[in-house]
Amino acid sequence: MGFGYVRSEDLIHWSEQKYVPVMAHEPTTVNVWAPELYYDDTKEQYIILWASTIPFRFKRGIEEERNNHRMFYTTTRDFETFSETLLFFNPGYSVIDAIIVKRAPGDYVLVFKDNTRPNRNLKAAFSVNPLGPYTDSTEAFTQKFTEGPTELRLEETWLIYYDMYRAGTFGAAKTTDFRTFTDVSDQIEIPEGHKHGTIFTVSESMFERVQEEAARLSDG
Repeated sequence: MGFGYVRSEDLIHWSEQKYVPVMAHEPTTVNVWAPELYYDDTKEQYIILWASTIPFRFKRGIEEERNNHRMFYTTTRDFETFSETLLFFNPGYSVIDAIIVKRAPGDYVLVFKDNTRPNRNLKAAFSVNPLGPYTDSTEAFTQKFTEGPTELRLEETWLIYYDMYRAGTFGAAKTTDFRTFTDVSDQIEIPEGHKHGTIFTVSESMFERVQEEAARLSDG
């Protein structure tokens, strides 16, 4: 059980797919969900997070045993060799879709989905290290049936975008401290049908090349 990846220098031409069997050492693993990539500039390595269920391994609530997730991770510098898989985040209940946000050196936030029933919403936790431990979880700052967070920083403000999967649309929350959040869902525009995704910055020239390639492909 694992995930796949490809690489690109221009977002147009992509390498062949490669498979990383990160949960092969746990043969009863049910799934490897939604891997997220974070670059740790303090150790110059990539941290890859994902959610997996290992039945009867962890405490659970009313969720089914096969839906009782925890966050795991591996690290890599070159995407050729990977560290051993370790448990990343176990708040004592089912959790998926976690992203690491660096506010400042020694100040990190984990935004994640509380996957328990009936919650199924987003929270935040805090650490001095990107690999945790993350503690002091907030109350939920989104409504039920929200997941797949991604973040965008605008000076001293962060926007957390998220998938409102039951509503079939996207929402967003604005914060300066990850303690108080303002719903700004009515101020964003997301392409119709968009699901889980990650926001990242590219050069204007690369953006234009990708747009040109998309237009070429749509014209047949």
